[in-house]
Amino acid sequence: MTPHQALLRHILAEPHDENARLIFADWLEEQGDQARAAFIRTQCRLEHLAPVDASYSPLVAQERQLYVSNHPRWKGQLPRSRFRRGFLESLSCGDPDWLVSRADEIFDKHPLQHLALLLFEEPKRPGMLGCLPQLGRLATVRLDVASDGAAELLRLTASPHLASLRGLRLTGMELSSSCVRDLLTPQRLLRMESLTTLDLSSSNLNTGFLIALLSSSTGRRITHLDLAYNPQLDTEAIRFLLTSPVWERIEELNLSGLPRLSAEIYSEIGARLQDSSIRRLALGGFPDIPAEITTAFLEELTSRPWGRLEALSLAEMPLSGEPFRQLLGCSQLAQLKRLDLPRTRLTTADIVHLAECPYLRNLTHLNLQGLTFGDPGLLAMAESSSFPQLGYLDLNQCVNVTGVGIGSYLQSPKAAHLRVVKLKGCGDDQVLDQVSRSPSLQRLHSLAFSSRPSGAITERGIAALVESQALPCLSYLDLDDSLTPHGQQILLQATHLAWPGLLERQLATPELKRQHRQRFAGWQGEDLDHDEPFFTPLSG
Repeated sequence: MTPHQALLRHILAEPHDENARLIFADWLEEQGDQARAAFIRTQCRLEHLAPVDASYSPLVAQERQLYVSNHPRWKGQLPRSRFRRGFLESLSCGDPDWLVSRADEIFDKHPLQHLALLLFEEPKRPGMLGCLPQLGRLATVRLDVASDGAAELLRLTASPHLASLRGLRLTGMELSSSCVRDLLTPQRLLRMESLTTLDLSSSNLNTGFLIALLSSSTGRRITHLDLAYNPQLDTEAIRFLLTSPVWERIEELNLSGLPRLSAEIYSEIGARLQDSSIRRLALGGFPDIPAEITTAFLEELTSRPWGRLEALSLAEMPLSGEPFRQLLGCSQLAQLKRLDLPRTRLTTADIVHLAECPYLRNLTHLNLQGLTFGDPGLLAMAESSSFPQLGYLDLNQCVNVTGVGIGSYLQSPKAAHLRVVKLKGCGDDQVLDQVSRSPSLQRLHSLAFSSRPSGAITERGIAALVESQALPCLSYLDLDDSLTPHGQQILLQATHLAWPGLLERQLATPELKRQHRQRFAGWQGEDLDHDEPFFTPLSG
């Protein structure tokens, strides 16, 4: 066995041993592969840095340059993937037959931990995927299933090689009720003896199944549970959760999109937070939430300790006015690092009150998607002393804000911490000019942008963005379908920038797609994505 094989084998067997990766980097450098050695060291260093650290931005820029120049050699022809600590860690695959045929090659080279599978049709070799012993090395599996892939899904989840799986995520299941019953039985899940993370969102669950699951030995091990968008789940199901031993151990809980829950159960959730280990909680998430639900929840929430809570999502709950001021007056907000308030009907006056709240000093993520406030709200945010550490700001579909308000925030000193900015549906050339001129966006690595209803992104705005060179760490740029072919051409010809350009699906002509593939070899910015979206515990 060569030194290369021995070192790599140890990394494959012990994927969490960072020292082994650094030793491998030293060996690669001795063999003349300075680029791969530097990439491993850079990503390992980034694991231990906060975005506000002075050395974070230069390391992200170095990481991106190394990857853009070398990823075809490191990644080959693999589909969408994600690198962490120098090695491929996550892989998405839409063809089970391809994965079966390449399994030895992939798992012998990469310490793969997370796998997303698209089971949209019956494979040509049914059952072979579940027979792969390499599945035993995975920490999490995500399955996106359509009705034609139901039989393979049942075979896969019966595989003995998934016994050590820690996380299972089932999404987009266009399956019959009978298939869901066959799949989501506690008896089947009992085979997964190490399972602690379970995402069953949009899975056609009923109350009987959830009670049976929570009563099983598998259910009693769960610490991360996503039950969102299962409209059959009712108050009885959630009350059983609140009174079961599972409640004391749950760390992440998503109860969004459950319209059959009563105001009383929301009140009980607010009252029982202090008795739980919950760090992340998501509620609401369906249209026309009754006002009494918000009132009942906030009355209990704001009058008691919050336990360990540090992330709260209240999507679509009617918070405007007095309910929102009641929430902002709660000193427990100082615990929060993340606050998601999409489509909660907040007005400009509410956002001004948000900016004046003295308890949001630790907030790093703020989601205001789909709200109707205007520029005075963002002006107040820019001038306030609240959320000085904000690194993630989602203003998607906030159509009433303009370049004046957005520019005031992006030009303020607090914008220096931003890593992710989302401006879809509220952009035009004026906003792009503000982005281009901002001296504070040195750490920004992800920008999502598209035209507002009353304005447009033109080639002039894109040219200003390209020429400014104001975004040294930007590695992910999503401009939706806002650009003309010539505007897209301007981006792709900006050779001094190591962006992935536009996502290839957005490019308007075959020639532009060819140029994108030639330059980036299929890389999309997610390969180096350092952001952690809300309630994605399976992303690693």
